Amino acid sequence: AEYMGLLRGAASSESPSGLGSRAGTSAVVLCDTSRVLLERDTALDSSVPSRVDRVVVPSLSELGVFADNSFDLVVSNLALHWVNDLPKAFTEIHRVLKPDGLVVGTLFGGETLSELRVSLQLADTERDGGLSPHVSPFADFRDIGNLLARANFSLTTVDVDHIVVWYPDMFRLMSDVQGMGEGNAVAERRAHVPRSTFLAAAAIYKAL
Repeated sequence: AEYMGLLRGAASSESPSGLGSRAGTSAVVLCDTSRVLLERDTALDSSVPSRVDRVVVPSLSELGVFADNSFDLVVSNLALHWVNDLPKAFTEIHRVLKPDGLVVGTLFGGETLSELRVSLQLADTERDGGLSPHVSPFADFRDIGNLLARANFSLTTVDVDHIVVWYPDMFRLMSDVQGMGEGNAVAERRAHVPRSTFLAAAAIYKAL
């Protein structure tokens, strides 16, 4: 799931390490910008020992519905790379965390889909004489560490996992990316890309 989860302890002194126990967690709050996606897994609520609340937010960088120091733990799984204002998102997460609270997050990093990005850029330059964004931007891991520090997080750790998945051609990769809902969301992207540009990019991708 790509939503953000926030866990609230039973008492203000509750440490994040105790949130997995039945007594330690009073509520699990799930946040997303989509009500449909937020409610797709309601059948699993009975397997969670704590109360499960679902809250639609305008953006994962706009958590104004929650008071300061509300949560012991914030978990974000493959959602933050969709946030337009990442510095604000980190600031908001820090605001809703209790002192000594914990944040655990995953997101696609800067080198994600690099071969696809380069192939399309070279094809654009060769065929159309310019560049257009075909792949959504991803934050570099060094920038993530700096942004967390700016948001006043302490004891930060940023780990990078390099996972290589081989595809026989560019079009199969693009099909999987679209099926995952991770397609290009840049507003300034070209509305139409000539077939010749895609074919040129596919040839470049195969050669990489």
